[in-house]
Amino acid sequence: MRVAIINPPAPNHEKYIREGRCEQRASSFQYLMVPISLPSIAALLRVRGFEVMLIDCMAENLDSAATIEKIKKINPKLVIINFSTATFSADKNFTLELKKALPQAHLAGIGVHVSTLPEETLIETALDSIIRGEPEMTALNLANQLKGKDRLRYVRGLSYRGNPTFVNNPAREFISNLDSLPFPARDLLKK
Repeated sequence: MRVAIINPPAPNHEKYIREGRCEQRASSFQYLMVPISLPSIAALLRVRGFEVMLIDCMAENLDSAATIEKIKKINPKLVIINFSTATFSADKNFTLELKKALPQAHLAGIGVHVSTLPEETLIETALDSIIRGEPEMTALNLANQLKGKDRLRYVRGLSYRGNPTFVNNPAREFISNLDSLPFPARDLLKK
């Protein structure tokens, strides 16, 4: 199964950092911080047999149209999108464009903003689910469920659109042994 992991395009061509508590314009740092969550998820999925594409639009200077064209070429079943409070409006618009281009893909959001406000985010966006908290193990579990029988109710740390309301599965515990994770797949990031 193919998975695309995306750091969305820069809103108004102004680069932002979307990494945990470091959500701000890149100019505050004078450099563009390499995201750690995205290559961490990519590495875990890759060692478990998933075909993974990682696109950091901030580093690659990609706009929405170019990003969506790259994603369409691999036709992923799962797309994981990094959100932040500072870029929420632009991230929401990008997700809507992406859903129109790939209506069959499952779109999942990660980040502090969406973890804190999962139901509100699902109402306001075209996302199918929210990966709450630490994203690595929940992303792996979600990918496994989408590859199989699509039983989202078994994915701890996931919020999603139910019928007729929203479902907030129980929280996932923190990873107790970080050494159990593979090294981040930085090789998937463009230099």
